[in-house]
Amino acid sequence: MIKGLDYLGFDSKAVKVEDKKIDNSVSFPIIAHIQTTNNFLHYVVVHDLYLF
Repeated sequence: MIKGLDYLGFDSKAVKVEDKKIDNSVSFPIIAHIQTTNNFLHYVVVHDLYLF
């Protein structure tokens, strides 16, 4: 995915974070690879993060 985004002119990088350890230091939007409670794997676009 990184190679494709770089080819298209996007500024991209890959990072790995532990479960629920993402914070507001991340530049949005991001593409997240998640695993649901049913163990399904999905890619989702995260536009913003609201921490309470």
